Amino acid sequence: MVQEYRGSSLPYLASYVAKCSGDALIFTTLLTAQSGHGTTACTSYTDINPPMAIYAHRYAGQRSSYVPGYIVPISFRYWQQVQNGIVVVEPTSYVVRC
Repeated sequence: MVQEYRGSSLPYLASYVAKCSGDALIFTTLLTAQSGHGTTACTSYTDINPPMAIYAHRYAGQRSSYVPGYIVPISFRYWQQVQNGIVVVEPTSYVVRC
């Protein structure tokens, strides 16, 4: 997953996820940041596996960036939602603004 920047101040523009096969780019998808302040998605650095849940959430990383209207950088946390106990070929990726 990657964040797109513009200019020298590095404001946050967008997040993308890409699927590759070797050196070949298979597809890319634009991710819309969800508000997650105070949620487990913003406080956990490990996978989230709720008991008896169909889906687990795998932590994929974090980036910080400046956002217009804020004086400090905002953290963007990247996650993948996968089915518990089942191998899923295409997990769902999402980004949370913390």
